Amino acid sequence: MSTPTPQDTSATVPAPLPAPRPVSGTVPAPATGPASDTGPATRRAGDIAVVAVSGDLPGGRDLADLWPMLRAGADAFTEIPAERWNIDDHYQHRGPDMTGTYCRTGAFVAGIDRFDPKFFGIAVREAEEMDPQQKLLLEHAWSVVDDSGLAGRRDIGVFVGATYTHHRDAQGLAAVGPHTALGSMNAVLANRISYALDLTGPSQTVDTLCSSSLVALQQAVVSLRTGQCGAAIVAACHVGLTPWYYRSLSQLGALSPTRPRPFDDRADGFVPGEGAVAVMLKRLDDAERDGDRIHGVIRGAAVNHGGRGSALPVPRSESQVAVIRAALADAALTPADISLVETHGTATRLGDPIEIAALAEVFDGDRPEPCQLGSVKANIGHLEPASGLAGLAKVLLCLAHGEIPPLAGFSTLGAHITLPPGRLAIPTAPRPWRATGPRRAGISAFGMGGTNAHVVVEEYTPAPAARPADGPTREHLLVLSAHTPDLLTRRVADVRRLIEADDTVDVGALCFSASVGRVHLPYRVAVLGATGAALGAGLRRALRLGPELPGTVLRGDTVLAGDPVPVGRDLAERLARHLPWPAERIAAELRTPDDGLLTALAGWYVAGRDVDWRPLYGGGGFRRLALPPYPFRDRADRVPARPAPEPSAPSTPLAAAAPDPADGHRGPDLDRLLDAHRVFGRQTVPAALLVTRGFATAAVLERLAFTARGTGHHRLTADTTAGSTVTFRYGGQVIGHLTAGAVRPEGPPPAPLPVDREYAAHPRTLDPAGLYAWFAAKRVDFGAALRVIGHIAYGTTGVLVRVDHTDADPATRAVAALDAALQSMAVLTLADPAASALTYLPVSIGRAVRWADPADTRHVRLRLTGQDVDGSRRADVALLDTAGRVLVALTDVVYRPVAAPTDNPVADRPAADPAPAEGPASTAGRQPATPRSVEGTVVEVVRTVLRDPDVTATGSLAATGIDSMLATMVAAELQERLGVTLSPVEVLQARDCRALAAVVASALPEPTTPPPSAPAVAGTDDAPAAGADIPVPAADDAPAPTDRPVPAPPPYGNSLRPGRTAATGATWPSSGSPARCPGPPTRRASGPCWRAGAAASVPRPPSAGRGVATGPRSAASWARSTSSTPGSSTSSPSRPRCSTRRSAGCCAPRGRHWSPPGSPRCPPPPRPACSSVPATSTTRTTTSPRNWTRRAGWATTTRSWRTGSAISWICRGRA
Repeated sequence: MSTPTPQDTSATVPAPLPAPRPVSGTVPAPATGPASDTGPATRRAGDIAVVAVSGDLPGGRDLADLWPMLRAGADAFTEIPAERWNIDDHYQHRGPDMTGTYCRTGAFVAGIDRFDPKFFGIAVREAEEMDPQQKLLLEHAWSVVDDSGLAGRRDIGVFVGATYTHHRDAQGLAAVGPHTALGSMNAVLANRISYALDLTGPSQTVDTLCSSSLVALQQAVVSLRTGQCGAAIVAACHVGLTPWYYRSLSQLGALSPTRPRPFDDRADGFVPGEGAVAVMLKRLDDAERDGDRIHGVIRGAAVNHGGRGSALPVPRSESQVAVIRAALADAALTPADISLVETHGTATRLGDPIEIAALAEVFDGDRPEPCQLGSVKANIGHLEPASGLAGLAKVLLCLAHGEIPPLAGFSTLGAHITLPPGRLAIPTAPRPWRATGPRRAGISAFGMGGTNAHVVVEEYTPAPAARPADGPTREHLLVLSAHTPDLLTRRVADVRRLIEADDTVDVGALCFSASVGRVHLPYRVAVLGATGAALGAGLRRALRLGPELPGTVLRGDTVLAGDPVPVGRDLAERLARHLPWPAERIAAELRTPDDGLLTALAGWYVAGRDVDWRPLYGGGGFRRLALPPYPFRDRADRVPARPAPEPSAPSTPLAAAAPDPADGHRGPDLDRLLDAHRVFGRQTVPAALLVTRGFATAAVLERLAFTARGTGHHRLTADTTAGSTVTFRYGGQVIGHLTAGAVRPEGPPPAPLPVDREYAAHPRTLDPAGLYAWFAAKRVDFGAALRVIGHIAYGTTGVLVRVDHTDADPATRAVAALDAALQSMAVLTLADPAASALTYLPVSIGRAVRWADPADTRHVRLRLTGQDVDGSRRADVALLDTAGRVLVALTDVVYRPVAAPTDNPVADRPAADPAPAEGPASTAGRQPATPRSVEGTVVEVVRTVLRDPDVTATGSLAATGIDSMLATMVAAELQERLGVTLSPVEVLQARDCRALAAVVASALPEPTTPPPSAPAVAGTDDAPAAGADIPVPAADDAPAPTDRPVPAPPPYGNSLRPGRTAATGATWPSSGSPARCPGPPTRRASGPCWRAGAAASVPRPPSAGRGVATGPRSAASWARSTSSTPGSSTSSPSRPRCSTRRSAGCCAPRGRHWSPPGSPRCPPPPRPACSSVPATSTTRTTTSPRNWTRRAGWATTTRSWRTGSAISWICRGRA
């Protein structure tokens, strides 16, 4: 993703201000006097604006949802969720011999492990080892950058408050991987944000226990005032509470057995809470200049320590007095200027009286109204390091609503607390926030180790905006984007509600806020309209477009379509201010449906290209509006929190097949299942077993992924400590993971299916013995326990099988039924001559729902739902009982062709008797490898190491998030399997798995016999592997179009690149070349144009693989031979062998047979990866080149005026 280039901010950094004075216990009190009326004209140069806020706090989807709970004096406390850990295992009554915890409650955030690693360019395997705190902070840091309009800006500091490592405490040392350290250290929290978002300002994590986030905020203020950064992210997080945390605080006596009641006579401790908050800070003058939305102003901040006292965790009143006075002095204010204090307020019998005594000493003068006291800990618990920012979020909400909410749980003032009348008060009901001047609040946070912090916040009172006089209503352009089609739909719905809720919304400011300084993600929509009503109508229509939404332009509720016309000279000149093309090229190549500037920009934008929006709004005087937060939470909301099972309605887990996931032992039937399930000659854990284990924890499972094959005899364990994510390990290796949802499905099961009519609808039959013989030919062998398919009926896209159980054990029958469901795809694969010759294995399931025991399955119905460009197949499967009732539904089951290992399988041995290690360079027992089998092995190795089933042969390796540690593991695994020595650098430099396979193939030892032909490669299309002398397939052999879009690159790390539509008869410029190539293209590369079928000799494009000859050659030799078939080799044993990788006349890897010098038969160069940018050509075609990929997202809809009724095919250039 690319964003508009930020303005140079070097000239806007003000002269450094002196840092706040050191704070000691003897700081003099500021002079008392009447409240000052500080308006916008008297702002100080050191004032800091809060320009964006984002967070996850208990009680709502976002921070806006927090206000109703605060105003009602309600709370978000619940018993510790069952999916976290079982409180009954640790609960004990309070007493001198207690070793557990007496507290059963807390305030929790749902979906703490909802993270989408590919959004940030992080590998799936690395994300598995990341602390949920890192994941949440990445999301919220990204959100405040986007919401503040600072996308593309780099001079941003990151200051994070954090203390506990709950994730590491929960994981323990049982499993340590390459990313365990970086994934669990708090020191990395700030650094991870800076790295992922490419920020170059100061980056540091602050740990002062409960005051961490306010100390981090004070350090950010200092950095902004002294010019160390142009903006600053301040963030804090506290999630993943563990039994250790509860037990240790119970030993201190700090927790309440019921609920927190700050300053109340019943106060007996705090209750833990979770949350994550981030804010973006800028110098106030910069924020006003940039038209930012200013939530509040930081006037002053101070930090100190209490020194030596009676005990380390005991607070000292005099140090609290000193830090509050120092913050007021830094703000140039008096105590009378403060009308609200968000206290530390932990509800402990020791801390509350000390804090009130300190406040009474500071606020000792006469004042018109008492200063109100609050504590958000009474609503959402004590967030420890994040508590200070939680208090700031509450104060900003109070400023926005002009009210002070009641202190939750308060009824009677504590017996040891004295509130000076007329100076301090505790609100017991919502009250208007009245003040003689701007509303101002103090926020306190006191660390258990003695570090104190106080911050002074003021409401922002902007000067009246100078807007141009009203003129004719003009059209505006609203652009929205997301990184998936589903989230784009959600984004459109959220903005539509925003517009419809306020019919006075400033349409110009709304469109300015949605475009300028935003991160523009791959899936896009644009709506043109002159009023809020017109934009709302367009968004409503957009929501009805369904899968056609991405890439659409609407004017009001009308989708723009029709034949485009050339751009005129005047319009081209205007467009050149916004687009990266000169006016001449725009006039020559761009087509639009009308001559409107906004229409042309909209079409360019939804095609995935960059637009500089700033000139469009220059001099408009617009102020940024807050748009609805980016819907990261949707990943969590689709998996609702699971309540504890009610005693009256217990769930029915499959005890025998799914024992307690934490027992760490193999179930009684695991040995039998392993013996009955052999893949490539090895005993292998069935994927069906992982599904049944998942059903033991929940009836609804999401995002099931089978990331590696568990072979041999080991222990199968399930790790449930990472929130709702269940990770399966076999012998220490992660072999799968899933997200557990509800304990019981929502709503009734689907209507029963008429079994007899279903069988009649599938006219063809297959003998089950033939199916299992076909499995055996693919080196997949089933024993009696899993060989349960008794009758098979099938059609073109459907299969119906009868399940004949032979085992009396219900647990084994449940696994067998689910495995039969997964086996049934093989019927369609066997019957399809176009299917890959490799072995199809299930790699993921989108969603699994269990309504009843699968052991009662009598029939299985499978429906083919799609085929991907990489050869994968997708299906929906239902398990039925005798009456046709749906017992289990599996949605979006993905099967992918997998190559068998190239080494000879050895006999399975118990873990205690490992096979002798084979030397790195040894090749004993290995089968000769063909280029295509090498590619399949490389794809499988990368998928296994990265634990990412979405890896394909031509997908960008950079987009998977692979790093040097994972590259080292890939190199080691390839050495183990193929005997090839690679460096991590060679792995990292490979564009994709196909390019890496070319490197591997060139380094393979010389075979003693010519390699046999090999079938198509797993995870690829039919395009040849790099280095293989395989004819180029003709364009008319293109695979059927698919409606599934090519995965977009992550927003950070890979830039979008323009592309062009491939069409019959179109002309194709090569990169950086003005030349044109006649006729339909088959490839695109840097250098002069080239294509199949041309008789002229043209320079050959460079290749990424090793061992490939350079220089001119006949383009006709790249044409497809009518006698060749996919997978066949055109090489001959009689041809001379190449003695070196690059010898004269040879263009093949070492050991291959090719044509002698003078008539070389060089392999075609590797195909470039595809770009995420759709095409803009208007040429229509119904046939696509085989080595091009359809984008169903942006430029393929029939309504698109960019392509007319054409199906667009785009080339993906290397990022």
